[in-house]
Amino acid sequence: MSRKFMAAMAAAGTVALMATGITAGTTSAAPTGTAESWDDCPRGHICMWDKPGFNGEKILDWRPQRRGGAVYNFPDSTAYRANSIRNNSDFHVRLSNEYNNMGVGHVSVCAWKSSSDLRWIGFGNATRSVATVFQCGPMPVRPYPTMST
Repeated sequence: MSRKFMAAMAAAGTVALMATGITAGTTSAAPTGTAESWDDCPRGHICMWDKPGFNGEKILDWRPQRRGGAVYNFPDSTAYRANSIRNNSDFHVRLSNEYNNMGVGHVSVCAWKSSSDLRWIGFGNATRSVATVFQCGPMPVRPYPTMST
């Protein structure tokens, strides 16, 4: 076969793959940006949305497997965007403003509880990680230390 024919076939194959949405080295992912609501959080899951009132894009749908120490770190694309949470699980969780549940800012959300607007407790657009904890602490905790004068 000629070199021109082989190049044309390779180009046609690339176009066909691109048209189907398949590219080398990628995996498929669930579509993002769909509007979901409080009811769209399955039993046993912890869900967070980027808008208050359980509206907008669901940026977290996590099913933790153990109490105390299970951590979910938000990817950069969804970090610091959460504004509402539904804890539809048996686990108490702590939201933190840093990776691996570290940092000075955190709030607790007890099992089977929710917050329709994290801004009301001073934690809107502040979550970087979520972790299961053994006890549910008081809510709210200021997300950032205050400076005294």
